[in-house]
Amino acid sequence: MPRAIWSGSITFGLVSLPVKAYTAARRESISFDLLHDEDHARVEYKRICPVHHEEVPWEHIIKGYEIEPDKYVTFTKEELAELQPEATHSLDIEDFVPLDEIDPMFFDTPYHLTAAPGATRAYDLLRKVMVDAQVVAIARVVMRTRERLVAIRPLPGGTLALETLHYADELRELPDEPSDTRAQTQPSGREVEMARALVDELTVEFDPWKYKDTWRDDVIARIEEKAAGRTITAPDISEPDATPTSDIMKALEASLAAARAK
Repeated sequence: MPRAIWSGSITFGLVSLPVKAYTAARRESISFDLLHDEDHARVEYKRICPVHHEEVPWEHIIKGYEIEPDKYVTFTKEELAELQPEATHSLDIEDFVPLDEIDPMFFDTPYHLTAAPGATRAYDLLRKVMVDAQVVAIARVVMRTRERLVAIRPLPGGTLALETLHYADELRELPDEPSDTRAQTQPSGREVEMARALVDELTVEFDPWKYKDTWRDDVIARIEEKAAGRTITAPDISEPDATPTSDIMKALEASLAAARAK
C-alpha cells in the first residue's frame, strides 16, 4: 500500500471531509553517475571556499540571497525555519470555478485524494456536486513546508484528484512579435481548409498507453547492449528543415493523402 504524502480535511462552509493524498505521477527518468574516465571511480564534489581555498564543513554553511553582485542577505537555519508556513491539516476551499476557465499551463503536479474511513458519504457528495455543476474547487494547503494553491477536481470512476497549481506570477509570457510580421504570416482560406481536413483525418480518441517514452526505451536498450559487450554505432540524426511558406499547400496535400491511405 503506498504511503500518503498528506492527510487532513477538506473544508467548505461548515463541512469537514477527512482525506488522504497520494502521489499520482512518477517520472521514470534514467540517472547517470559521473565517473573518472581512467578508473571509473565516481567523482566526488566538495564545498570549497574560493577565498580560503579549503573545504567548508556543513556546520559553517549558511544560505544567502544575492541583492547586489557579491552582496548577500544571509539566513541561518533557525531564521529560515521561522519563515516556513505553519504546517496544517486543512485543505480550505476558497472558490469553485469552471474547469475550462483554468489554462492547462497552471497545472503542476497531480495527486489522488481518497476518503478517510467514515467520510465516504461526504466525499461522494462533494464529487457529485462538482460533476453536476461542472466546476472544480480552488483551495490552499501546506504541503512539504510550502503553501500551495491547488485545484480539486472529479475524476472518472468516482474519485477526486488534487492538482497543485502555479501561481499567476510564476508563468512566463512570450516576447511580443512585431505586428507586421504576424500580418505577413496569416494563412489563406484554402490553407485553413486543407489543414482542418488533415486534423480531422488524424483525430482519434485519446489513449495514453499509445504513447511511449521512446528516448528512455532507447537508452535502456543501449545500456543493455553495452553491458553485453556489443559495439554501438551512433545514429545519424538531423533536424528537419522548416517548410517554406510557398510549399505549405503541397505539404498539406501530401500529408492528407498519406493520412487517408492508412
